[in-house]
Amino acid sequence: MGTERERQANSDRWQALPDEQETATPDYRNASRAVELIERFKGRQPFFLALGFAKPHTPFLAPKKYFDLYRPSEIPLPSNLAPKPTGDSPSIRANWDLFSVRDATPELARQAIAAYYASISFIDAQLGRVLAALDNAGLRQNTIIAFFGDNGWHLGEWGIWGKTTLFEPSCRVPMIVSAPGMAAGQTCPRTVEFLDLYPTLVELAGVPRREGLEGASLAPLLGKPAAGWDRPAYSFLERKGSLAVSLRDERYRYTEWPGGFSELFDYQTDCASRSCRSV
Repeated sequence: MGTERERQANSDRWQALPDEQETATPDYRNASRAVELIERFKGRQPFFLALGFAKPHTPFLAPKKYFDLYRPSEIPLPSNLAPKPTGDSPSIRANWDLFSVRDATPELARQAIAAYYASISFIDAQLGRVLAALDNAGLRQNTIIAFFGDNGWHLGEWGIWGKTTLFEPSCRVPMIVSAPGMAAGQTCPRTVEFLDLYPTLVELAGVPRREGLEGASLAPLLGKPAAGWDRPAYSFLERKGSLAVSLRDERYRYTEWPGGFSELFDYQTDCASRSCRSV
Protein backbone atom coordinates (compact mmCIF):
# COMPACT_ATOMS: atom_id res chain seq x y z
CA MET A 1 0.00 0.00 0.00
CA GLY A 2 3.01 2.29 0.31
CA THR A 3 3.94 4.75 3.00
CA GLU A 4 1.64 7.53 4.19
CA ARG A 5 3.81 10.06 2.35
CA GLU A 6 3.53 8.05 -0.88
CA ARG A 7 -0.24 7.87 -0.48
CA GLN A 8 -0.44 11.61 0.05
CA ALA A 9 1.77 12.30 -2.96
CA ASN A 10 -0.51 10.14 -5.15
CA SER A 11 -3.58 11.99 -3.88
CA ASP A 12 -1.93 15.39 -4.27
CA ARG A 13 -2.29 15.65 -8.04
CA TRP A 14 -4.69 16.46 -10.86
CA GLN A 15 -4.65 15.44 -14.49
CA ALA A 16 -6.73 15.90 -17.63
CA LEU A 17 -7.30 12.48 -19.18
CA PRO A 18 -7.67 11.91 -22.93
CA ASP A 19 -11.35 12.27 -23.79
CA GLU A 20 -11.45 8.77 -25.27
CA GLN A 21 -10.68 7.33 -21.83
CA GLU A 22 -13.95 8.63 -20.35
CA THR A 23 -15.84 5.37 -20.92
CA ALA A 24 -13.15 3.44 -19.02
CA THR A 25 -13.43 5.47 -15.82
CA PRO A 26 -15.20 3.87 -12.81
CA ASP A 27 -17.73 6.69 -12.51
CA TYR A 28 -18.72 6.42 -16.17
CA ARG A 29 -19.16 2.67 -15.75
CA ASN A 30 -21.25 3.20 -12.62
CA ALA A 31 -23.58 5.51 -14.55
CA SER A 32 -23.76 3.00 -17.41
CA ARG A 33 -24.76 0.26 -14.99
CA ALA A 34 -27.49 2.47 -13.56
CA VAL A 35 -28.81 3.13 -17.07
CA GLU A 36 -28.91 -0.63 -17.71
CA LEU A 37 -30.84 -1.27 -14.48
CA ILE A 38 -33.37 1.47 -15.22
CA GLU A 39 -34.05 -0.10 -18.60
CA ARG A 40 -34.37 -3.56 -17.05
CA PHE A 41 -36.72 -2.60 -14.23
CA LYS A 42 -38.79 0.14 -15.89
CA GLY A 43 -41.77 -2.21 -16.18
CA ARG A 44 -41.55 -3.36 -12.57
CA GLN A 45 -42.91 -0.92 -10.04
CA PRO A 46 -41.73 0.10 -7.59
CA PHE A 47 -37.94 -0.23 -7.54
CA PHE A 48 -35.12 1.40 -5.57
CA LEU A 49 -31.72 2.23 -7.06
CA ALA A 50 -28.71 3.57 -5.12
CA LEU A 51 -25.89 5.02 -7.21
CA GLY A 52 -22.56 6.36 -5.97
CA PHE A 53 -19.78 8.32 -7.65
CA ALA A 54 -16.19 8.66 -6.43
CA LYS A 55 -15.29 12.03 -7.92
CA PRO A 56 -14.57 14.77 -7.09
CA HIS A 57 -12.47 12.82 -4.60
CA THR A 58 -8.73 13.24 -5.03
CA PRO A 59 -6.79 12.75 -7.19
CA PHE A 60 -8.69 15.05 -9.56
CA LEU A 61 -8.78 13.03 -12.77
CA ALA A 62 -11.31 13.83 -15.49
CA PRO A 63 -11.43 13.89 -19.31
CA LYS A 64 -9.81 16.95 -20.87
CA LYS A 65 -13.10 18.37 -22.20
CA TYR A 66 -14.18 19.04 -18.60
CA PHE A 67 -10.88 20.71 -17.74
CA ASP A 68 -11.37 22.92 -20.80
CA LEU A 69 -14.48 24.41 -19.18
CA TYR A 70 -12.35 26.30 -16.65
CA ARG A 71 -9.39 28.65 -16.96
CA PRO A 72 -7.18 28.56 -13.86
CA SER A 73 -6.14 32.18 -14.39
CA GLU A 74 -9.77 33.25 -13.93
CA ILE A 75 -10.44 31.20 -10.79
CA PRO A 76 -11.00 33.40 -7.69
CA LEU A 77 -9.15 32.40 -4.55
CA PRO A 78 -10.59 32.42 -1.03
CA SER A 79 -9.77 35.58 0.89
CA ASN A 80 -8.23 33.51 3.69
CA LEU A 81 -6.05 31.33 1.46
CA ALA A 82 -2.84 30.24 3.21
CA PRO A 83 0.09 28.07 2.08
CA LYS A 84 -0.43 25.77 5.08
CA PRO A 85 -3.04 25.37 7.84
CA THR A 86 -2.62 28.06 10.48
CA GLY A 87 -4.19 28.90 13.83
CA ASP A 88 -4.85 27.11 17.10
CA SER A 89 -8.35 25.72 16.42
CA PRO A 90 -8.73 21.94 16.86
CA SER A 91 -10.60 22.05 13.54
CA ILE A 92 -7.30 22.55 11.76
CA ARG A 93 -5.20 19.47 11.11
CA ALA A 94 -2.50 18.28 8.75
CA ASN A 95 -4.56 17.54 5.67
CA TRP A 96 -4.61 14.17 3.94
CA ASP A 97 -5.38 15.35 0.44
CA LEU A 98 -3.92 18.19 -1.62
CA PHE A 99 -0.77 20.11 -0.68
CA SER A 100 0.19 17.81 2.15
CA VAL A 101 3.80 17.65 0.97
CA ARG A 102 4.12 21.08 -0.72
CA ASP A 103 2.84 24.62 -0.31
CA ALA A 104 -0.19 25.91 -2.21
CA THR A 105 1.07 28.87 -4.21
CA PRO A 106 -1.66 31.06 -5.77
CA GLU A 107 -0.90 29.58 -9.19
CA LEU A 108 -1.10 25.98 -7.98
CA ALA A 109 -4.19 26.79 -5.92
CA ARG A 110 -6.02 28.05 -9.00
CA GLN A 111 -5.01 24.96 -10.94
CA ALA A 112 -6.26 22.71 -8.14
CA ILE A 113 -9.60 24.49 -7.84
CA ALA A 114 -10.10 24.37 -11.62
CA ALA A 115 -9.38 20.62 -11.53
CA TYR A 116 -11.89 20.21 -8.71
CA TYR A 117 -14.51 22.01 -10.79
CA ALA A 118 -13.64 19.83 -13.79
CA SER A 119 -14.18 16.68 -11.70
CA ILE A 120 -17.58 17.98 -10.60
CA SER A 121 -18.59 18.75 -14.19
CA PHE A 122 -17.57 15.24 -15.15
CA ILE A 123 -19.91 13.83 -12.50
CA ASP A 124 -22.66 16.23 -13.58
CA ALA A 125 -22.43 14.69 -17.03
CA GLN A 126 -22.72 11.15 -15.63
CA LEU A 127 -25.73 12.11 -13.55
CA GLY A 128 -27.24 13.66 -16.67
CA ARG A 129 -26.94 10.32 -18.45
CA VAL A 130 -28.89 8.63 -15.66
CA LEU A 131 -31.61 11.30 -15.66
CA ALA A 132 -31.87 10.98 -19.43
CA ALA A 133 -32.41 7.25 -19.00
CA LEU A 134 -35.29 7.95 -16.61
CA ASP A 135 -36.78 10.31 -19.18
CA ASN A 136 -36.40 7.77 -21.99
CA ALA A 137 -38.05 5.11 -19.84
CA GLY A 138 -40.96 7.42 -19.06
CA LEU A 139 -40.21 7.29 -15.32
CA ARG A 140 -39.10 10.82 -14.45
CA GLN A 141 -42.57 12.03 -13.45
CA ASN A 142 -43.07 9.02 -11.19
CA THR A 143 -39.64 8.84 -9.54
CA ILE A 144 -38.27 10.33 -6.34
CA ILE A 145 -34.65 11.42 -6.73
CA ALA A 146 -32.36 12.37 -3.84
CA PHE A 147 -28.87 13.65 -4.68
CA PHE A 148 -26.35 14.41 -1.95
CA GLY A 149 -22.61 14.43 -1.21
CA ASP A 150 -21.05 12.64 1.74
CA ASN A 151 -19.00 15.62 2.92
CA GLY A 152 -17.91 19.10 2.02
CA TRP A 153 -14.37 20.04 1.02
CA HIS A 154 -11.96 22.90 1.70
CA LEU A 155 -10.42 24.67 -1.27
CA GLY A 156 -7.64 26.49 0.55
CA GLU A 157 -9.70 28.21 3.24
CA TRP A 158 -7.44 28.63 6.29
CA GLY A 159 -4.80 26.73 4.30
CA ILE A 160 -6.87 23.52 4.32
CA TRP A 161 -7.26 21.32 1.23
CA GLY A 162 -9.42 18.46 2.38
CA LYS A 163 -12.28 17.38 4.61
CA THR A 164 -12.70 16.19 8.20
CA THR A 165 -12.97 19.55 9.92
CA LEU A 166 -15.90 21.19 11.69
CA PHE A 167 -15.65 24.35 9.63
CA GLU A 168 -18.45 25.25 7.21
CA PRO A 169 -16.73 24.09 3.98
CA SER A 170 -16.34 20.57 5.36
CA CYS A 171 -19.75 20.24 7.04
CA ARG A 172 -21.91 21.73 4.29
CA VAL A 173 -22.93 19.32 1.53
CA PRO A 174 -25.06 19.47 -1.63
CA MET A 175 -28.58 18.07 -1.24
CA ILE A 176 -31.21 18.06 -3.98
CA VAL A 177 -34.57 16.29 -3.82
CA SER A 178 -36.91 15.89 -6.77
CA ALA A 179 -40.34 14.36 -6.29
CA PRO A 180 -43.55 13.98 -8.30
CA GLY A 181 -45.86 16.95 -7.89
CA MET A 182 -43.16 19.20 -6.46
CA ALA A 183 -42.23 22.45 -8.21
CA ALA A 184 -38.75 22.43 -9.74
CA GLY A 185 -35.95 24.94 -9.27
CA GLN A 186 -36.75 25.97 -5.70
CA THR A 187 -34.05 26.77 -3.15
CA CYS A 188 -34.66 26.16 0.54
CA PRO A 189 -32.89 28.35 3.13
CA ARG A 190 -33.54 25.98 6.04
CA THR A 191 -30.82 23.98 7.81
CA VAL A 192 -31.35 20.24 7.37
CA GLU A 193 -29.21 17.12 7.75
CA PHE A 194 -28.69 13.60 6.43
CA LEU A 195 -30.87 12.13 9.16
CA ASP A 196 -33.80 13.81 7.42
CA LEU A 197 -33.39 11.88 4.18
CA TYR A 198 -34.84 8.55 5.29
CA PRO A 199 -38.08 9.96 6.78
CA THR A 200 -38.41 12.15 3.69
CA LEU A 201 -38.13 9.24 1.26
CA VAL A 202 -40.52 6.96 3.13
CA GLU A 203 -43.14 9.70 3.38
CA LEU A 204 -42.89 10.59 -0.29
CA ALA A 205 -43.03 6.92 -1.26
CA GLY A 206 -46.00 6.21 1.01
CA VAL A 207 -44.05 3.67 3.06
CA PRO A 208 -44.90 3.29 6.78
CA ARG A 209 -42.49 5.25 8.94
CA ARG A 210 -40.57 3.54 11.74
CA GLU A 211 -40.87 4.93 15.22
CA GLY A 212 -37.96 6.52 17.06
CA LEU A 213 -36.34 8.28 14.10
CA GLU A 214 -34.17 11.27 14.97
CA GLY A 215 -34.60 12.90 11.56
CA ALA A 216 -37.65 14.75 10.27
CA SER A 217 -39.29 14.54 6.86
CA LEU A 218 -38.42 17.37 4.49
CA ALA A 219 -41.67 16.93 2.57
CA PRO A 220 -43.19 20.14 4.04
CA LEU A 221 -40.17 22.12 2.83
CA LEU A 222 -40.39 20.61 -0.63
CA GLY A 223 -43.85 22.09 -0.92
CA LYS A 224 -43.03 25.37 0.81
CA PRO A 225 -39.25 25.98 0.99
CA ALA A 226 -39.67 29.02 3.25
CA ALA A 227 -41.90 27.22 5.75
CA GLY A 228 -40.95 27.33 9.40
CA TRP A 229 -38.29 24.87 10.56
CA ASP A 230 -36.89 24.85 14.08
CA ARG A 231 -34.41 21.99 13.79
CA PRO A 232 -30.64 22.70 13.65
CA ALA A 233 -28.10 20.40 12.00
CA TYR A 234 -25.45 18.50 13.97
CA SER A 235 -22.00 17.41 12.84
CA PHE A 236 -19.69 15.16 14.84
CA LEU A 237 -15.96 14.56 14.56
CA GLU A 238 -13.82 12.04 16.40
CA ARG A 239 -10.29 13.11 17.32
CA LYS A 240 -7.96 10.89 19.33
CA GLY A 241 -10.79 8.95 20.92
CA SER A 242 -12.86 12.02 21.85
CA LEU A 243 -15.95 13.37 20.13
CA ALA A 244 -16.48 17.00 19.13
CA VAL A 245 -19.91 18.31 18.17
CA SER A 246 -20.92 21.24 15.99
CA LEU A 247 -24.40 22.77 15.92
CA ARG A 248 -25.57 24.83 12.91
CA ASP A 249 -28.71 26.89 12.38
CA GLU A 250 -29.40 29.47 9.70
CA ARG A 251 -27.12 32.08 11.26
CA TYR A 252 -24.67 30.48 13.70
CA ARG A 253 -22.35 27.53 14.07
CA TYR A 254 -21.31 26.58 17.59
CA THR A 255 -18.69 23.88 18.13
CA GLU A 256 -17.51 22.28 21.36
CA TRP A 257 -14.26 20.34 21.60
CA PRO A 258 -13.16 18.02 24.39
CA GLY A 259 -11.01 19.94 26.84
CA GLY A 260 -13.17 23.04 26.99
CA PHE A 261 -12.29 24.72 23.67
CA SER A 262 -15.30 26.17 21.82
CA GLU A 263 -15.96 28.11 18.62
CA LEU A 264 -18.83 30.40 17.67
CA PHE A 265 -19.28 31.62 14.09
CA ASP A 266 -21.82 34.26 13.07
CA TYR A 267 -22.33 33.93 9.32
CA GLN A 268 -24.02 37.31 9.06
CA THR A 269 -21.12 39.25 10.61
CA ASP A 270 -17.90 37.40 11.44
CA CYS A 271 -17.88 35.41 8.21
CA ALA A 272 -18.91 38.14 5.81
CA SER A 273 -15.28 38.16 4.66
CA ARG A 274 -14.91 34.40 5.22
CA SER A 275 -12.65 35.10 8.21
CA CYS A 276 -14.37 33.50 11.21
CA ARG A 277 -13.40 33.90 14.86
CA SER A 278 -13.02 31.41 17.65
CA VAL A 279 -13.99 32.06 21.26
